[in-house]
Amino acid sequence: MFENQSVSEQVGALSVRPAKVEDATFWGQIQTKAMRRSLQATLSQVSPLLLEYIDEEQIASTWRNTIANKPSARHHLLSAVEGETVVGMLALAPVEQRELAQVVQGGQGAHAGQGIQSGQGVQPEQPAAGEEDFSSAGESVPPVAEIVALEVANWYDPKQVDHASRLLNAGADLLKKTGASGWQIWLAAGDDARTGFFSSCGFEPTGYRMGLELGSQKMIQHLWACSF
Repeated sequence: MFENQSVSEQVGALSVRPAKVEDATFWGQIQTKAMRRSLQATLSQVSPLLLEYIDEEQIASTWRNTIANKPSARHHLLSAVEGETVVGMLALAPVEQRELAQVVQGGQGAHAGQGIQSGQGVQPEQPAAGEEDFSSAGESVPPVAEIVALEVANWYDPKQVDHASRLLNAGADLLKKTGASGWQIWLAAGDDARTGFFSSCGFEPTGYRMGLELGSQKMIQHLWACSF
């Protein structure tokens, strides 16, 4: 994994390139589908109200603004493209600068399957005995980049997972050129498709965890990391 390649490299009709503002509509569609599948995989019951809270237009609008006004040169937004269609998305942010994560995820530590708007209903969990509170000390964790979002519409479709692999390779190539030593991502407990993918790519649990309140249920997330 993480083979060197140009972000604009093409394989047949497939390519990974920097995101464009017009990609935001596709990003909204992809992330909405991924969010709903993630919730269904990780929560014992998913209420219709919670699913209604996932507003595709709002997600697309948030990404549109983020792509048009990228926070810094250290933030990277990439689209996987098949022909003319965007089929995957990747957003990377410096660990010590959480603006992108907060805007899109609705709270520190949330991965693409959770909070969408201003963090309503999303509360960090107090660390258990012997655990460090990561939420207020992100800059102390070794990886220097965070995967805010890596999404394809269906993590159980091998073709879709191939799109995710190409995005991850392109992202690693970008980060290595900046001197980054590694990266991290928050993954929900029970989301076997995502955890299996990242495990196969060399990511490992760090021992940090956070909890998100989603209605009457709590989703536990674990921090995974990988060095280059």
